[in-house]
Amino acid sequence: MIKCRIQFECRFYPNSQTCSSCLEKKLSLSLSQRVFKCDKCGFECDRNVNAVINFSSAALRLAV
Repeated sequence: MIKCRIQFECRFYPNSQTCSSCLEKKLSLSLSQRVFKCDKCGFECDRNVNAVINFSSAALRLAV
């Protein structure tokens, strides 16, 4: 029999406002701004792609 354990945390995390390259957080990023550009490291991409990268990184950190 295969057993698995799933951990689910329900909390707000500003994935589209956090740089997936250097983890710097932007204080404000309105919904009309479709491109994320980090003021610290200069990383730039679509805000949704940035959020997916952050989600994926978090999932990989939790994987055992």
